[in-house]
Order: sequence, then C-alpha cells, then structure tokens
Amino acid sequence: MEEKKVFTYKRGSVWRCMTPLLIYLIVQNVMSFLVMMVYYMQSGIISMEGLTADELMEKLLTMTLENQEMLNFAILIFSYAVMLPIFIWMYGKDSRRYLLQGEENPVPAVPAAFYGFLILLGAASCIAGSNMIYMTGINSSSESYTAAASALYSAGLIPEIIGVGLISPMAEEFLFRGLVYRRFKEISPSAISMVWASLIFAMLHGNMVQGIYAFVMGMLLCYARERYGSMMAPVAIHVASNLMAIFATETGVLDFMYEELSALFMVTLASCMTITCMIYLIERFVRPITGETILFKIGRSEE
Repeated sequence: MEEKKVFTYKRGSVWRCMTPLLIYLIVQNVMSFLVMMVYYMQSGIISMEGLTADELMEKLLTMTLENQEMLNFAILIFSYAVMLPIFIWMYGKDSRRYLLQGEENPVPAVPAAFYGFLILLGAASCIAGSNMIYMTGINSSSESYTAAASALYSAGLIPEIIGVGLISPMAEEFLFRGLVYRRFKEISPSAISMVWASLIFAMLHGNMVQGIYAFVMGMLLCYARERYGSMMAPVAIHVASNLMAIFATETGVLDFMYEELSALFMVTLASCMTITCMIYLIERFVRPITGETILFKIGRSEE
C-alpha cells in the first residue's frame, strides 16, 4: 500500500517569527518615500528652477515641518492599508499549515453576543489606560508621544475612523497576534510568546508612554486571541479601544474628568471595574482552546 505523503514545513526559527516585522519595516519605509515624493511633486517644489541645492533642501525641510502631522498620518494609514491584505494572506497560509500538521484544530464560532464583552473591555481599557498615564504625568514629559498623538488626531473625524479606528488596528492585530505571536508559539510556551510579542508591539510604538500602554494591551490582546481562538477577538478589542479614543478626543465628552480629580478617579475606577467584570464573564462563559461556550440561562454546554 502506497504511503500517504504528509505535508511538512520548516518551523520554529527566530527568523520565521521576525519575517512579518521585516515586511512591516520595508513597507513603512517605501510608503514614507512615496508619500513624501507625491507631496513634494504636488507642491511643485521638485520642478522649482533657480534654487540652489541648499535652498531646495531648506525649502523641503520647511514644508515637511509645517505639515509633519498630516504627512505622518498619511504614511501610517497608507502603510497599514498596503500591509493588511499581505498579513491576512500570510495568516491564512499559516493556518492551513497548522491544520495540515494537526497542530491546530478548527475552533467552533463563538456566539456574537460574547463579543460584546470584548467591545466593552476595549473601550474601558482605553479610558483606564489613558487616565492612568495622565495621572502619572509621563505623557507631558514625552515630546515623541505628543507628536504621535497629534498626528493620529489631525486628519478629521472620518479619516480617523477609517484609518486609526479600523485599518490600523486590523493590520496591527494580524501582524502581532496573528503572525508574530503564533509563530513565537512554535519555539516557546504561550506565556513567553505573549511577552515577546507584546514587547515588540510596545517597542515599535517608538516612545515610552505608548510603549507601556501597548505592552499591557498586547498581553490582553494575546489573552483574547487564546480564549476565543479567533482573530476577531483581538481585532474587536483593538477597534473598540481606538474608536473610543477617537470619540473622546473629537467630542470632548470626557473632558470633565480633567477639571476635578475626584471625577478622574471615579471614572478610572469604574473603567477598571468594567475590565475586571468583562474578564470574569469571559472566564466564566467562554471556554479556551475549543471555543466551547456555556449558555447563560440553561447552563449547559452548547452543542
């Protein structure tokens, strides 16, 4: 009897874990160059005659500094828009490999209602994290954080919702939780893989303030990915968190917190309690690994 050929692939290398990050850096640098070139060409400065090399460089620098926030936003969003389909394709390819090797089982879909926990968890995490950073005062001492925050909220409501609220978190989740984290699990236990993936996620934010917040959120996002067994889980948290930040920034609905310390403390406490409750509900009703859930009312395992 002819022996059935088993699909195999090389796995378990640091290079394999870091390849998605290399793609991230390459795409970001290419898009940075393209965005800057298009901006200069539209401004007509490339074709300016009668300028010396020094005068041209000074003019380019001045224009760049005057529109730095807009350019940074465009580079970020266009980079993620290009990366998202690449990372989704790579994620699907990894998933097929894991299934063929018998290392990962298809996970039953978690009922949509259980994703409500994640939406509330993401929104509460955004508020609690931002308030804690504000109370420590480290945000005001970081120029790079101020510049990054200004760039993210400089394009108007609709571009922010599409770019920062949807495209950016989806691309980051497929990169860090979908590829980097899952590939680290090939060479290390899940807990260690969570730490490594979250550290890299934090470092790529480029400043201490966002780095601290990103590390904690990274651990939470890895936990959601494991608990729900689906990429939709970390995406839901990340999208909810970013949309909450956009909503609070653009509407000023939470500005009252910064007028009274007691209000800031109470809102932060309420957000932390919400986070605790959501994690409890996830632990109580969403089963890990298999994705099996428990129905609220009748208390039996869902078939």
